[in-house]
Amino acid sequence: MSQRQFRRIPFETEVQLTIGEHRWNCRLLDIALKGALMESPATLQLPPDSVANIAIPLPGSAITLDFQAILVHQESTHLGFKFLHEELDTLTHLRTLLELNTGDPEGIRSELLTWLKGL
Repeated sequence: MSQRQFRRIPFETEVQLTIGEHRWNCRLLDIALKGALMESPATLQLPPDSVANIAIPLPGSAITLDFQAILVHQESTHLGFKFLHEELDTLTHLRTLLELNTGDPEGIRSELLTWLKGL
């Protein structure tokens, strides 16, 4: 079993998933620097490698994390996405969210540097 390069944190909130002209309200289950796992309200028949826009409003704030992502796995109502693109402000807010929820800012910065070296 391979070890994940980027830590996922449990973070449940509502998200909006958009693929083409279709839009669904889903629930975020966990998030990492490079992807997210969410649950849809029903099983969606999505083609593999579907490209989506994901909007994650942060509870109690006016901040929304916006990502372009690709579907990498689907099991029943669980959808796993890999982030393809995000704006700098989204990446900054995501890093802060991960730092606060792991209690390990140095570890998250190290993961971010590893990700940046891979670009």
